[in-house]
Amino acid sequence: SNKTCLDLDTFAAALHDIHAQGKARFLNDHFLPQNLACFYSYPPEQWSKVIEMNRPETFQILASTLNSTNSTPPVAHQSAGKVLLTAKALKLLRKVTRQEYAVLNGYLAQNWLKAGMLI
Repeated sequence: SNKTCLDLDTFAAALHDIHAQGKARFLNDHFLPQNLACFYSYPPEQWSKVIEMNRPETFQILASTLNSTNSTPPVAHQSAGKVLLTAKALKLLRKVTRQEYAVLNGYLAQNWLKAGMLI
């Protein structure tokens, strides 16, 4: 078979293995944990604003900061597909993101993901 994508369980397991080996800092920008990227040298409390991308007001705040009236987020890279979030994948992803959520505690909404969801 000629697969181009990993299923979510396989991806989550591979990502977990990378973290378990202490190699997360070598991940590319798409997968690099935020606590090892933009919040590594400057923790959230040193930023003027930390907000989730999916909140309705996020791009209005950004547009205002940039003196723009355009608050429409760009759509340059996204997947039209959905995947089933299994209990196995959820458990692995929660382990992998534990440090990120610890660093961003107070800035993020509760982790709303549940096994069985299509994401």
